[in-house]
Amino acid sequence: MRFWLTGVFLIVILLQNAMAQDPVYRQITGRNGLPSSEVYDVLQDEKGYLWFSTDHGLARYDGYRFMIFDESSGLPENTVFDLEIDASGRIWVNTIRGHFAYLVDEKVVAFPYNHLLDSLLADYPGNFKIFDSYHVDSLNNLLINVPGKGLLEISEVGNYRWLKKQEFQHFYELILLDNNKLLKQNATINGSNQVVFFSDNDTLQFEIEENREAFQRSVWRSLWCDQALLVSFNNKLYQIDKHGRIEHKLEMESNIHAMIVDKEGDLWVGTASNGVYKFLSSDISAKPKNYFSNISVSGFYIDNENGLWITSLNKGVFQIPIFGNHFYSRKTGFDFENVNDVVSELDGSLWLALSRGRLGRISASGEQHIFQLDTTNDLYIEDIDFDHQSKVLWVGTSEKVFKVKWLGFQSEKKAEVKHLDFLSQGAKSVFFKDESVLLGHFASFSKVDSDTDSLLYTGYQDAFIDRVEDITLIGDQVFLATLNGVWLFHNDTVMPMGDKFPLLGLRATQLAAAGDTLLVGTKGSGLLMLADDSLSQFTQQDGLASNSVTAIEVRGNMIYVGTNTGLSLIDRTAIGQQGFIQTFDVHSGMFSNEINNLDFYNDQLYLATADGLQVVYEDAFKHSGIHLPIFITDVIVSHNDFPFEKKITLPFTQNNIQLDYFALSFRNKGRQTYRHRMLGLQDEWVVNQKTSAQYPYLPAGLYVFEVSVQNGAGEWNPEPARLEIVILKPFYLELWFILLAALLVALMISLVFFWRIRLVKQRNQLIFDLNWFQQEALINQMNPHFLFNSLNTVHRYVLQNDRMASSRYLTKFATLMRKILDMSQEKSLTIAKEVEALQLYLELESARFKDKFQFTVQVDPDIPQEQVKIPVFIIQPIVENAIWHGLMHSDKPGLIEINFDRISTYNLKVSIRDNGIGREEAERLRALNKPDQRKSLGLTIIKRRISLINMQEKTNIQILYNDLKSADGSCSGTEVIVFFPNFLKTFSHGTI
Repeated sequence: MRFWLTGVFLIVILLQNAMAQDPVYRQITGRNGLPSSEVYDVLQDEKGYLWFSTDHGLARYDGYRFMIFDESSGLPENTVFDLEIDASGRIWVNTIRGHFAYLVDEKVVAFPYNHLLDSLLADYPGNFKIFDSYHVDSLNNLLINVPGKGLLEISEVGNYRWLKKQEFQHFYELILLDNNKLLKQNATINGSNQVVFFSDNDTLQFEIEENREAFQRSVWRSLWCDQALLVSFNNKLYQIDKHGRIEHKLEMESNIHAMIVDKEGDLWVGTASNGVYKFLSSDISAKPKNYFSNISVSGFYIDNENGLWITSLNKGVFQIPIFGNHFYSRKTGFDFENVNDVVSELDGSLWLALSRGRLGRISASGEQHIFQLDTTNDLYIEDIDFDHQSKVLWVGTSEKVFKVKWLGFQSEKKAEVKHLDFLSQGAKSVFFKDESVLLGHFASFSKVDSDTDSLLYTGYQDAFIDRVEDITLIGDQVFLATLNGVWLFHNDTVMPMGDKFPLLGLRATQLAAAGDTLLVGTKGSGLLMLADDSLSQFTQQDGLASNSVTAIEVRGNMIYVGTNTGLSLIDRTAIGQQGFIQTFDVHSGMFSNEINNLDFYNDQLYLATADGLQVVYEDAFKHSGIHLPIFITDVIVSHNDFPFEKKITLPFTQNNIQLDYFALSFRNKGRQTYRHRMLGLQDEWVVNQKTSAQYPYLPAGLYVFEVSVQNGAGEWNPEPARLEIVILKPFYLELWFILLAALLVALMISLVFFWRIRLVKQRNQLIFDLNWFQQEALINQMNPHFLFNSLNTVHRYVLQNDRMASSRYLTKFATLMRKILDMSQEKSLTIAKEVEALQLYLELESARFKDKFQFTVQVDPDIPQEQVKIPVFIIQPIVENAIWHGLMHSDKPGLIEINFDRISTYNLKVSIRDNGIGREEAERLRALNKPDQRKSLGLTIIKRRISLINMQEKTNIQILYNDLKSADGSCSGTEVIVFFPNFLKTFSHGTI
């Protein structure tokens, strides 16, 4: 098929040599809390903490922060070197002047026999580090290699002896220890350049071809690896077979400071000035890969999650969480950062969709070629896909669709580009179907013949208008991911799938097929899986890195999901089980969290990210199977720290317990899943990501607390941390107390019996008093004065020949008498009926006194008048008192205001306000007219009734009196307030 140039196609960069790659790493420096960038050694303790020896003290690291130990903490000196952990779990260090110290429970203990070392080595020249090898054995003996003198042993009690001394030494000795560490011994050697290696099974002897003086001053490093010995002297590396023969010799540009073999069997060599070299399969005869070429390496360490730590003398610490993981970006010499998409050819060459309309190609040998697709920088490459049969790259952009064919090095042009000018718009997505190409456009989709470049179908034919983000195929069914959900294109018909599954009506960004299963990535709703006409959803709550999915790739039973915050792996065979989703981000080996697209080539996963192209071997995602150590870090009893070992015993009064626990993970930090249980209280595990468990009330008994942690493969540590807890019985469960309690109970039953009889009598008396005072209130309501005066009022209307007035008055009077009689049969009355009776009474009184006063009765609209009840004969006597003792002696027009108010959710307030002469003046007038003044017993009866109601109904009705004053201080009336607490709740059902 012939290609031609339809636009400007420029070769921007052409590099013929393979470019460098760096593994994905994390650098830790002083900005992270490391006390010095000059780091000498690294070690991980049994709890998972990492320890770094530095030029400014010893640092313990938990993945978040450092704890620093220096001279102020008890170290002999701040410059500390080699680290070792002994059989008791103590961390040992040695210093620049040959002193030792160790740590116990976060406390530094200086080696008690440092003064002995000073005396034994007083004649040793120099004031720098003199011990490059030491060991603490199972009997706590300290073995020290003193260069030029021999091997010194100091016992736990301070006895010492020379195990190997100069006069008996004629070779350089290497001893393989139980912890796979090599203990060196190099006394002054005369007449020989021989090295002897000792292990439990082998003794190897070989000779190094070095001049004797250089041999004595060499920087020695050694490593026992798979029945072979690797030994370095300054910049020379030797590989010795199990028979003592030198198989390979390699001379490097810089002195060798460290060596380690990883889980894949690859050898890592750290140098003084040229960084790190990696020899695949530990073959030092092959060409190595060089990383971190500008650092001076001092040590290596592989942690319990198979992460590699590299210490340096000038750049701090480097962490490589995942082996076989590297990246391409400007940092490694490539001319790009943001990669929108990546696809591979059959030979492993890669095509990259870059920013600003640029297309990139990295050949299988590592050469990069960057092309400008068009003259405009505004062109955005949306999607690319490679036709392996025609060896053509299809490119969908924001404006056009291109076909690109690589011509190779035989042509100066290197590549040809064709623009499909019969398409009026660009493409968001590209998908191959047989010999045709499906293109998702910004407003529809189309089908194009890949050979003839002719249009076979367009969605416009069926009036389908939507932005198509992605396309996939299952059988002969085409699925479209659009802004308005997923659509099915089948038999030239487009159908929305959101009608049957509402979640499929949301914005979809990615599609993939796993057999007959449809995978849908959304922007905000996670990953959707449609299988057997059943839809499942996976979100962040299930462990997904983000609810916004940017890419999906299927490899067997594994689903790789790219998101804007990391990469997630879903094991289809374990869906629903704990840990079926694994998530990786920058803390666990990702170069960037923002993943734009994915592609596989053989066993390599390519991740197009916002920061470059990352390559990860598929096996790197497989967890090592190592279980994280889990520890109970703190026991808090009744909010106070409690010392503990394997068992604690507590009194019953201290049964409020909190247990803190922690498992360190440098690969998956901050996302560990724990489970805990308290045997004796519960057998079921509680699973969460919390690091504490609380038991606010533990009954007396024996309990065992267990806590475990899950590794990256979803496996629980089979040896959980355990703590036995005993809660002692309280005194009241003892036999003597039970007998005493039984006696007291019998006595109390007798007392209660007599008390109950007395209570019944009191209640009966209370009911009697309440009924009596209610009767008195009724009598007060219908007192002779009121009846007499009311009839006189009727008589006056008759004399005045006012038939209408007398008829109305008699009707109201009769109605009021009827209501009073009805009220006498009830304990409580609704507010609506109370208001109706009050208005009748006030109208009668107002008519009697020839409109001497006016009145208002108002009810808060928030009060349900027909449901809320108040006790009868409470409000009316107060109103009557206001008329007789407040208004009747006043010369000014009278006014009575009655308000029913809701003052809180359930509280009711009734206020009766008058503008009469006030209580003081009324009392004075009553005293002047002692024989003739009518006594007001109504208020006394009300107070007594309220007191009885409060006792009987357990409420708290209150009456308050306020003397109203005018601006000049004279009396302007009286306000009586009656509070009915909780009546809008308690009495809405007619309790009173």
